[in-house]
Amino acid sequence: MKTDKFIVFFDGHCALCHFWVKQILKHDAKERFHFASLEGEMGHHFTQERSLEHLDSIIVWKKGVAYWTESEAVFTIAKSLGGYFSIFSLFRFLPRFITDSWYRFLARNRKKWFGRYATCPPPPAEFSRRFLK
Repeated sequence: MKTDKFIVFFDGHCALCHFWVKQILKHDAKERFHFASLEGEMGHHFTQERSLEHLDSIIVWKKGVAYWTESEAVFTIAKSLGGYFSIFSLFRFLPRFITDSWYRFLARNRKKWFGRYATCPPPPAEFSRRFLK
């Protein structure tokens, strides 16, 4: 995989997470984003290697550059997608402890508010090549 690509590790059981993955796919014309479930082999290996198993967050990784979690992950995605996603980047001026607190509040309640899947649903067929194991 090219180094200009991002990998988004997401909760494969979370309905809200799947909604946002679909939104990224829909608006990522340059195909910069690839995806892996945190519960999958690659997600498990990535989090274990970096001692991130405890984290209840999406993780955005740009190989050879850095990885971002919580609100910084959201801001990284928003900046890369541009367009109306840039609205999320406007909150980047706030201190990280505030934006991460908002992120954690939503993360704690997302399955209760939006539901969960018993198993990670398969990706849409037309995008399956952008999902990593």
